[in-house]
Amino acid sequence: MEIDALERLDLKDEYIRKCVNAGVRMAIDSDAHSPTHFTVLEYGIAQARRGWAEKKDIINAWPVEKMLSFLKK
Repeated sequence: MEIDALERLDLKDEYIRKCVNAGVRMAIDSDAHSPTHFTVLEYGIAQARRGWAEKKDIINAWPVEKMLSFLKK
């Protein structure tokens, strides 16, 4: 699942919590269309925290080897 940090803050905190409880992994992204959009990542991180997501739940917070291995499955 995607936590989109740009404007809409897609994936509401209540759904993030449901994903956490169900073991669904998520990724936080800025939906960047320009370099300035990377500044909104902090909002996606805050949204994930409101949903009680931890580093283990966010695949792009993992070491790259672990993330790539997960994505290959």
